[in-house]
Amino acid sequence: MFMKKYFLYLMLSVMSVGLGVAQERVALSELNIRLMSSGSGNPKVNKSIDGNPITLNGKVYQGVGTHADSKMIVSLGGKGKRFTALAGLDDESSEKGSVVFRIEADGKEVYKSPLMKKGKKPVKIDVNLKGVDRLVLEVLSGGDGINNDHADWAEAYFEMVEGKPVAVPETELISVETDNFLLTFSVDKEKNLMQQYLGKKGDLDVIFQRGERKNQAYPTIQSSSNFVYWGEPALHVVHSDGHTSTMLKYVKHETEKIDENVSQTIITLQDPVYAFYTDIFLKTYAKENVIEQWTEIYHQEASPVTIKQSASAALTLHAKEYWLTQFTGDWMDEFNVDEYPLTVGSKVIENRWALQAPMGVNRILCSP
Repeated sequence: MFMKKYFLYLMLSVMSVGLGVAQERVALSELNIRLMSSGSGNPKVNKSIDGNPITLNGKVYQGVGTHADSKMIVSLGGKGKRFTALAGLDDESSEKGSVVFRIEADGKEVYKSPLMKKGKKPVKIDVNLKGVDRLVLEVLSGGDGINNDHADWAEAYFEMVEGKPVAVPETELISVETDNFLLTFSVDKEKNLMQQYLGKKGDLDVIFQRGERKNQAYPTIQSSSNFVYWGEPALHVVHSDGHTSTMLKYVKHETEKIDENVSQTIITLQDPVYAFYTDIFLKTYAKENVIEQWTEIYHQEASPVTIKQSASAALTLHAKEYWLTQFTGDWMDEFNVDEYPLTVGSKVIENRWALQAPMGVNRILCSP
């Protein structure tokens, strides 16, 4: 039995500010519709799923157009009063379309519509939200497949005692933050760890302003029936049996407060087939707005594994939104500051003088 650990480091630093908004009556269309799932296409504000005016039984409405099967989760924080809407199958659907609207409050079904078909009068929905923390809006197929299931939430509004409803994803969130800086990961249903957000500290609307991200937090060379990644990996290993595919799945995470200014979060990942592990360490310095990140890679396989490539971190940044600060120099001319905007592509910071200057290789991937 073998166990080895490899340590790699990356430092991050940023300054930012977050804002909040309060309202009493909020339209469903004002929420982050990118977090509403859809069986076909993308949900649209004040348009049907095909991009036409929302039309129910010959009348045009404002609202959100989607397609079964569809789901949206809304966080209310116990501050809601009522949710009202008109719901039905859009007139652009064919006669084959059929849907059912369903609403769940804190795990309990509070509304379910009859079977809705084209030309049927939209149903009026009025749900009491008193004390509700989490509301789920669903559009389900009528039982005959999802073809032509073009559904509309028309004139849909949340009445709030105070504050604002917030659309949230169906994922677990792990947030690492300083006084002004936020790095958020999400864990999907398949236990994949994704980098959701990096930047100014803010609320859920800020974190999910681009919808749910699909950027692996620590990508590996892997292939499965539902996921293939052959891009630039953070980790590439050959296992004891010669296989080169590694799928790191979320196991757990824990956060420890070291002192008033410093905290440390450890995220543990494991391959579902091999006794192969990666721990992602994130140490925050709140006042300095710095996050230090490194990884520990170890295994309990029957014989040695070979590490072909490893990285301290695998950040995905959006080009033109971030600047890179690095220190360059030579003997007696160290720590010269270079700053420039990041552009699309992979940025490599490398030092080949391993003995004299033990800095490794850091890669930053920038997407459009």
